[in-house]
Amino acid sequence: NVCKAYQVTLVHPGYGFLAENPDFARSLQEAGITFLGPRPDCIESLGLKHSARILAAEVGLPLVPGSRELVHDVEDGIKIAEDIGWPILMKCPAGGGGIGLVTCQDAQEMKEKFESTQERAEVVISSLLSANDHFEQLSRRCSNIAVYSLKSFILGLVILKYRKGIFFFARLSS
Repeated sequence: NVCKAYQVTLVHPGYGFLAENPDFARSLQEAGITFLGPRPDCIESLGLKHSARILAAEVGLPLVPGSRELVHDVEDGIKIAEDIGWPILMKCPAGGGGIGLVTCQDAQEMKEKFESTQERAEVVISSLLSANDHFEQLSRRCSNIAVYSLKSFILGLVILKYRKGIFFFARLSS
């Protein structure tokens, strides 16, 4: 409604929840508004860490050792962590910005943190799926790299300003 009221024709969602929400992207698409981000089906395929991990494995990308499926209880989690090696990260399957990331050094720490991590996941992503966790081996020497690609439909636009992760665009007249 805001986009229509202000005659917005293109939306860049920034990063985080709107950028990772296929329903938001789909609603803009249905309203004839360009969503400057992935197609809704891509967001659905890659927006959940465990399903993105499965797709990455299928195309042969190297992966940090981790669980193949969501982990539903602490005893299964301990078995998986023993197989992949401590320390591990318990990760909320959706969301971003580090929400739901919990480090566990050993089985005792996992027992202490598992339930609260699931509760946090349930609050954060209750509208997306049930609260379960995905596990990965913790790597202390890594960086998070986000890559954004502007495709050819952006030609004819000029970036006017960039501030705190938000791009402001103007359409060039022909």
